[in-house]
Amino acid sequence: MYQYVVDCLPRRDRSIYSQRGVILCSLALGDQPAAAAGTDKLLADYTDSQHMPGIVRSIAVEYRHNGKPEQALPLHQYVVDKYPTSREAIRCLRDYVCCAADLRDGSSIEAGIQRLFRDFSTSGELPRVACHIGDRLSSDNHPRAYELFEYVVDRHPRHELAITAKIYMGNIRLCQGDDEQAEAIYRETLNAYPGNPRLPEATNLVALGYYQRARREQGSGRPIYRDYYQKAMEVWENVLRDFPQSTAAAQACYHSAVVYGQELGDKEQALQCFRRVAEGRKKHLASILQGATIISSCVFHRYVAEIVYWLVD
Repeated sequence: MYQYVVDCLPRRDRSIYSQRGVILCSLALGDQPAAAAGTDKLLADYTDSQHMPGIVRSIAVEYRHNGKPEQALPLHQYVVDKYPTSREAIRCLRDYVCCAADLRDGSSIEAGIQRLFRDFSTSGELPRVACHIGDRLSSDNHPRAYELFEYVVDRHPRHELAITAKIYMGNIRLCQGDDEQAEAIYRETLNAYPGNPRLPEATNLVALGYYQRARREQGSGRPIYRDYYQKAMEVWENVLRDFPQSTAAAQACYHSAVVYGQELGDKEQALQCFRRVAEGRKKHLASILQGATIISSCVFHRYVAEIVYWLVD
């Protein structure tokens, strides 16, 4: 059907969406040559379409989701170069840097970040984009990650993401082994934003910082990893106590179940943690079902029956 529209109705304004459909179907079928040919046709025949920036970006995103960042990267750059004033340009530049990170392309990462601050310094999306890139780069311990979060905190202290950016800075310091500075950042941040709607999420991020450090220490065979798991559990306990009806509480329960059940081998505690959030919190069904999956893999079948009962009762 998509091909029919492209072949028989090429002058229709929205035929570009059918061309995109051809490309996405080819990717879904694993037909890379057809996807590449379709992309070439798109770039050759539809350059004047007002829909072009969003269409090209959506295809680039799909390439990356299919594990082809090397195909996605030039498409993101195409949008930034050819449609620099479009609303998609800054998002494509964000995704360009993330694709470069996937490819371990340091020069493209740096070029993308420099262009971000040169060409989009007045964009209202800049703090959010900086945080997104910082999050991706922090997973590779890239030094630019800390700088991006620091930019948001220093230049946009009232932005809704300033609190999470600050916690990410603490997590980076924790990852680097500077526990004292990390914990100072955590205390300062959580005390500075009382009543902030993102406080539950930020507190969860502290726990995830400890969790990630525990995983690294565990992978290195260092017994100290149990201390970091314990710290993570203490923070998640605070989330459950202070924000019991939040989505963060459901997420804290899920992660606690993972640690207790899979890392520490405490099946009873895993079940109890799940029970606390399952009771009266069925609006967080996605997290509860994830928790059920984790727990059912590490406890007896009678516990699985209890979980199912909670979900359907």
